[in-house]
Amino acid sequence: MLDNLRLTAMDAIGNIPFGGMIWARYLTRAEWEGLAAESGYRIARRAAPKQYRKSIYRLLF
Repeated sequence: MLDNLRLTAMDAIGNIPFGGMIWARYLTRAEWEGLAAESGYRIARRAAPKQYRKSIYRLLF
């Protein structure tokens, strides 16, 4: 739930100034795995999260 709140805030910060979409429903890990399995695939590995934020955004997210 906290991750969804963070993503919503990030969408708002990144999209509102440009008139972009700010509502979305994000898939859970299980939902991504289910979609892959239903398509005949599997998720073999996940990338480690990267630190790409700076300044105040790094503190917030």
